[in-house]
Amino acid sequence: MFRNYASSALVRFATLFCLVTMPTCTIWAQRTIIEHIGDADPLTEGWTNGQTNGVDAGPFPNDMGFDAWEVITAGAFARYNYDVSPADAFAMQTTGFRATSNLRSVGEFDVPFPHDTSLANLVEVELAGIGQWTLSIGADAFGNPVLSQADVCCESSEVAIPLDPSITGNTYHEYRMDYNPNVSTTAVEVFVDSISHGMMETAPTIFGNRFNFGSSTSTAVYDTNWNLVRLETEIFPCVTDCEPPGLNRLVGRHEDANDPTTEGWGGNGTGTSPVFADMGFDAWNQTDPGAFARYDRAIPPDQAAAMLEEGWHAKANVRNLRADDSPDDLGGMFEVSLAALGQFNLFFGSDANSNPLILAADSCCLGGTPIPLDPTITGDGYHLFEMLYDPTVNATDVEIIVDGISAGFMPPAASNFGDRFNFGSSDSGALGSFNWNLVELLILGGENPLIPGDFNNSGEVDAGDLNLVLFNWDQPGSSLPSDWVNQVPSGNVGVLELNDVLFNWGSTGASATVPEPSALGSLLMGVAWLVFWKKRRIKLR
Repeated sequence: MFRNYASSALVRFATLFCLVTMPTCTIWAQRTIIEHIGDADPLTEGWTNGQTNGVDAGPFPNDMGFDAWEVITAGAFARYNYDVSPADAFAMQTTGFRATSNLRSVGEFDVPFPHDTSLANLVEVELAGIGQWTLSIGADAFGNPVLSQADVCCESSEVAIPLDPSITGNTYHEYRMDYNPNVSTTAVEVFVDSISHGMMETAPTIFGNRFNFGSSTSTAVYDTNWNLVRLETEIFPCVTDCEPPGLNRLVGRHEDANDPTTEGWGGNGTGTSPVFADMGFDAWNQTDPGAFARYDRAIPPDQAAAMLEEGWHAKANVRNLRADDSPDDLGGMFEVSLAALGQFNLFFGSDANSNPLILAADSCCLGGTPIPLDPTITGDGYHLFEMLYDPTVNATDVEIIVDGISAGFMPPAASNFGDRFNFGSSDSGALGSFNWNLVELLILGGENPLIPGDFNNSGEVDAGDLNLVLFNWDQPGSSLPSDWVNQVPSGNVGVLELNDVLFNWGSTGASATVPEPSALGSLLMGVAWLVFWKKRRIKLR
C-alpha cells in the first residue's frame, strides 16, 4: 500500500486555501487507505485472508481487457479483510469515504430479481459506532448484474436494489459506496457504473473498523474476477459552516482475534486462543476453570476526568460458550470503575437454553441483582452488551443496553478500585468460556469536547500545536514529548494531525477563528517548506 503523506498534505493545504479565499469551491483530496489492483495477490497488498474454505485463487490477466485476481469457492465463506486503523477510521467518519470495486461474475448466476437471499460476492465497510454497509453482488441467469443490501453480516435476508436497465452484460461493472457526513451520518450513496442508485442505510450489526471483499456466506458456488477494490478517505471536506464534530475519544479497545496483551491490556486469561469465523466473527477465546482471570487497563487521570464530566460508553460483543449458569452467579464480566463516580460491573452468562443472562454486581467479584432482558434477546450467538453513562441524563447510574434494547439503569457497586477498565471472568465459581469479538470504552463527545488540533492543551489551536506536529513528523505516538498532551495518535504523526491544526487554526472550542487569506497564505508556504525539509532530512539520514 502506497501513501504519499507529503503530497496529500500539500493538496489539503490547497484545499484549505481554496475554502478560505473562495468559500464555495471544493477540491477533492482523497487518500487511499488500502487497495487491490489488477492480478496481484491481495495477500501481498496488505490484506489478510479471513477464511479460505474451498478457495482456488490466482491471477487472471487480460480478461476482457482487465487484469484481475480470480477467486473460486465451493459455496463457503471466503473473503479478504483489512483492519482500518483508529486514525483512518476517524478520518473516514469526519471527512467521508469511498469504497470502489470493479469485478466480473464469471461462473455463478444467482436467482433473478426480486431476490431476498444472499448473493455470491460482497464488498463491506464497517465503522465502529457509525455503521456497516454491505453490498451483495451477483449475476442473473443471463449474466446481468444483480445487487442487494445485506441486512446483517452474513445472513440470508437481504433487500434487493433494482439496477438501471442500461446496466447489463456479463462483463466488468464498477460498484461504489460514497459516505458523505455532510449529507448523512448513517447512509452511503450507491453507484453502479457511475449511475446513482440512491442511499443505503447502515445494517444493524457493526463489528469494528474494517474493509472486506470476497464471498458471502451463501451456499452458491461462484467464480469472480476482481480487478479493483479500493478504500479512500478525505473525500468530502467541510465547505461552509462546518463545526468540528464531537469526539468519541477512545480509552481502550480489544478487537477481533487479537491477543489483548498486544493491544495494551494487562492481566491474562487461562486457555486463551484466537478464534476465526465463529458465526461470522473473529474473536479472542478466554476459558477459565471457575477462577479470577481478566484483562485490565488503567484509565489515565485526564481521561477519567473527561469521562466524569462528559460521559462514557462501554461495549462488549461476546459469545458465551457454556450454558446453564446460575442466575445469580455468572461467569463473564466487563467493568468500568471511576474513583470519583463508582464501579459498574456487569456480569453475564447463559441459562440452560443458552439464552443470555445478566446481573448488576453488588461488589467487585461476588453475586448481584439479576437484570431482566427483553424476551426477543435469545440464542447462543454473539450479543452486544453496553453501559452508557450520560451525566445530563443520570448523574449516578449507567444505562444497560443489550443488542440495542435498553434494560434500564444500574447503580454503582459497593466497592471501588480506582480508575480502570476490565473484562474477562468474574471471581465466581462458575466455569467460563467466552469469545470476545469487541471490547471498547469511549469518552462521549459532549458540548465541550477537546479541541481538535489543540495537542498541547493550551485551549487554542496555534503555533505551539503546529510546531509539535512539524518537529515530530512521522514519529510514533508512543515516543512523543511530554508537552503533546491531547489526542496522541495511535500511529505516526502525519497528515491527519496536520489537518487538525490547519482546519481548526485559532479555535478555542467555542468557535473557530479562520485566518485572514494573506496570513494563511504565509502559513501554508511555511508549512509546505517545513514538511519538505523534514522529509528531506529523513531521506538524508
